[in-house]
Amino acid sequence: MKKEYQKVVLDGANIIHDDTGVEKYDDEGNRIIQILPERLEAAITHCEDLGWPTIACLKKGTYMWAAANPKSPNVGDISIIDGLISEGKVELIHRKKEDIYWIDYALKENAWIVTHDGFKDVKKPDGTTKKGERTLYPDRDWEDIEQRTLREHTFVNDKFILPGLPKKKASKQKSDEFVTQNQFNQLEQQLKVLQKMVRNMAHSEVKK
Repeated sequence: MKKEYQKVVLDGANIIHDDTGVEKYDDEGNRIIQILPERLEAAITHCEDLGWPTIACLKKGTYMWAAANPKSPNVGDISIIDGLISEGKVELIHRKKEDIYWIDYALKENAWIVTHDGFKDVKKPDGTTKKGERTLYPDRDWEDIEQRTLREHTFVNDKFILPGLPKKKASKQKSDEFVTQNQFNQLEQQLKVLQKMVRNMAHSEVKK
């Protein structure tokens, strides 16, 4: 039985570089890395529409490069990231190997993880091995991490698709236990009226 998670943590690098359907190649046929803030925004919106508080973690270096090259044909609308940062929906991580930071954050926040990363060692073309988080941080509960990780996200006609993420269950608390802003404002006005009545009664007693 899976846990009832509270929010969603997105691997921002995975999503902001996801150019599915809009790939670009250089003259030698090599794929050009793009930075697409629109896609990060679409992913956050999708998760929020399903009821999940959502935060995307992004390496600060990626953001800084994009901010310094806003006119690059391979960089989308950087103002989108600025807006998401100001809204608290994107968190910049000031580390080169940022993955373990948002993994730990997801564990602390009891959150789903959305990434394509397998956290495993990867063989490079030159024969060397890039160590994955499982090797670098064996003390983490990797069984738990796997249970909360969703890897099947993709883009179809610029629409973010994540079949494994369910709609968030509504709170079990009764609706009458909550006070809306309008109800709060009404109660505040009623309190002011009562306070004024008490003051008037006090003044009347003093005059007698």
